[in-house]
Amino acid sequence: MGIFDRKPNVEKLAAKKNIEGLIEALQHKDHDVRRHAAYALGEIRDARTVESLIQALKDQESSVRYEAARALRKIKDARAMEPLIQALKDENGIRHEAAEALGEIGDARAVEPLVQALTKEYSNLIIEAVRVFGKITERANFGDAKTMRTLTSLSEALKDKEIRVQLEAVEALVQIKRPEVHTLEEKLFWFRQMQGYLKKIMPREKGSIHISEFADKLWCPHCGKPNKTEEWPINGDRVPFYFQKEPGNHNVKVQCSHCNKEWYIVWDDNPGSVTRLEDFL
Repeated sequence: MGIFDRKPNVEKLAAKKNIEGLIEALQHKDHDVRRHAAYALGEIRDARTVESLIQALKDQESSVRYEAARALRKIKDARAMEPLIQALKDENGIRHEAAEALGEIGDARAVEPLVQALTKEYSNLIIEAVRVFGKITERANFGDAKTMRTLTSLSEALKDKEIRVQLEAVEALVQIKRPEVHTLEEKLFWFRQMQGYLKKIMPREKGSIHISEFADKLWCPHCGKPNKTEEWPINGDRVPFYFQKEPGNHNVKVQCSHCNKEWYIVWDDNPGSVTRLEDFL
């Protein structure tokens, strides 16, 4: 497909669910058009768009790659597995969405890359990796060896220096319900560890947790330049979020320091009460 010479109206294409037009808009020379097109395709959730969204994961603009990964998370199509695994090496927010998407798809092929993610210095990716293990190990069809590797990785995550990683490991282990897991002697050991860590980290007190890894790594959906916020929900890092010009279900409003326009960080699910970050310093 060729690149548009005239800027398409993505909002109208989305309202009409014009998939062909939105796919073509993914090729437009304006990255803002491409980003909005990827977002719209994620809202439509049509499997016919998967291949085009996979190509958008290679876009030169990180905002477009982010929306493509987010769209693929919503569509949950196994064709996107390998590209999403590659996206685990991308920037922070994109890694976050890729890991979430792998968990939603629930394919055992994601286990090994996520195990590897636990050895990296990407703290937010570690949290996402731990979180999706519970989903994958419950649904996927793989043998004891892979199950044991997963459980071992989760057990190691219980020792992580970040309390949030420990908490996610506890929750992921609780979700594992496969019969072969319950027959392992080690399971009792892990549950004993979980009980100890739960006593240690619950309830989480003020000042005991770094409230956000993302609040100073944002970008404006108007001009695409980096932004930050002084407010963040208490569970904002644990609930998927995205950026847009209009408010959504749960929001933090930001005023861009570059173009001076207002935009919103949006969570579809409730991320908890919004708190000033300085209160946690």
